[in-house]
Amino acid sequence: MAATAIEMTENPVPAPQDSEPTSSQSASAGWRRILRQRRRLLLGALLFALISAITIGVFQLKQHQDNSRDAALSASAVQVATQLVTDLTSVTSKTVTADMNRLLGESTGAFRDQFTQQEKLYSQLLNDSQVSSTGTVVQAGVESIQTGKATVLIAAVAEVKNNAVPEGLHRVYRMRVSLERHGDRWLASNMELVP
Repeated sequence: MAATAIEMTENPVPAPQDSEPTSSQSASAGWRRILRQRRRLLLGALLFALISAITIGVFQLKQHQDNSRDAALSASAVQVATQLVTDLTSVTSKTVTADMNRLLGESTGAFRDQFTQQEKLYSQLLNDSQVSSTGTVVQAGVESIQTGKATVLIAAVAEVKNNAVPEGLHRVYRMRVSLERHGDRWLASNMELVP
């Protein structure tokens, strides 16, 4: 038995020898490497396309939100300017105090100061002449709008009656109304007649 054990240790199992890969093995390894590279390229291209699509989508959503916000601001500026011109051209001697208070509530800055300074004279003129004016805005549109400021062009007509013309007289007005944003509302900061 001892001899058998010695024989076994003397003839160990031969270690595998490094052999040259066959041409089919190297072709197979080359194709696997090419396929891995193509998968990586395809995955990279898909990832790039996905990131590009998300970026474009976010940009378009932001642009849509900005456009919607700008449209809402423009619409509210037109609405406020329209109301202001309607209030300014719709006054009567009977409601002059309420009319002036309404106009003061819609204005700001130097324009408001001007109304405040002229309030007594304006009221006296309306009362003395028994003026009654009913105005209607015919057309209105934003001339310009920026952050916190807007300019609106208004075309209005008014039927004005007073002691001198009791049957009434039609007046046509074209006005440029400058607005400023105060909190969540527009207020008139200036108004001028446009030729």
